[in-house]
Amino acid sequence: MKFICFTIIFSVCAHAGWMEEQIAKDFASFDKTKMVHVHGHMHVGYQIRDRQIFVRNALKHERCQAVTNALIELSRDYTLPDCEFVVCLEDTCESAAFVFAKERGGKGVLIPDFEALGGYEGVRKEVESGNRRFPWGRKVNCAVWRGGSSGALRLKLVEVSLKEPRVVDARLNRIVQVDWDTKREFIKKGYFGSCMLLQDHLKYKYQVLADGNTCAYSKAFWGWFCNSVVFKQESKNIQWYYGELMPYVHYIPVEEDFSDLVDKIRWADEHEEEVRGIVENANSFAQKNLSHKEVLRYFYLVLKQYSSL
Repeated sequence: MKFICFTIIFSVCAHAGWMEEQIAKDFASFDKTKMVHVHGHMHVGYQIRDRQIFVRNALKHERCQAVTNALIELSRDYTLPDCEFVVCLEDTCESAAFVFAKERGGKGVLIPDFEALGGYEGVRKEVESGNRRFPWGRKVNCAVWRGGSSGALRLKLVEVSLKEPRVVDARLNRIVQVDWDTKREFIKKGYFGSCMLLQDHLKYKYQVLADGNTCAYSKAFWGWFCNSVVFKQESKNIQWYYGELMPYVHYIPVEEDFSDLVDKIRWADEHEEEVRGIVENANSFAQKNLSHKEVLRYFYLVLKQYSSL
């Protein structure tokens, strides 16, 4: 397999103002007048008036609660602008609303996903503990992935693992969004595997990031903080910070169908110094830009820009 030559850039930091640039890009073609007319089962309306927060169509759903709690937390640190907006709580959403993820060029305005808004306190502690348990020299030269059966391309990843089990350990640990016959077929083919704690993932040098219905929120998030390298699937799906991630700087890119994953892993095995530089860059980016404080600041900047339209 041929690779394009590249230079690993050590200690790369996101450029100043990236948040404002991403927000401006989202609002460039956004029609604010359409947002107040957005309705749907998983669409929740919010109104901020005189620093008070009002919720329309409030749902007893963790995603709704996370957004509401984040707004309450923001109100303690910022003077929130008066505005009215709609948040789509679904994974995939084509509405003119605030969204957790979207396809490039999509209508929505990105905000941090509901898990990130919640703070990830427990996840951060698990990653820190796993990093201590499994420093680079103790890690296994193998790629790992566990996840649900949402997204057909995840099955491609599992099939790669079945062919190359010593190189890739990838299995479904939740079978969802399929009928019983398909579930039985998945189990028969060996697609289903045991669950794995977050810390146990960090025993492996290589973490595979695979989209489901959309971006893999929590797996993507903690991957940038861990001391393993992320193999990120090429994808049209993006979150609020994806525009600042660079291939071969923050992650190793792989084809959408994972057809080159094994070759990329073998390359990584032979280029340890470069790979560790990528890990360092990813960690630096995450520590500077994905702290809870910065996650909330991004949400505030979206509200500020939206209210000025």
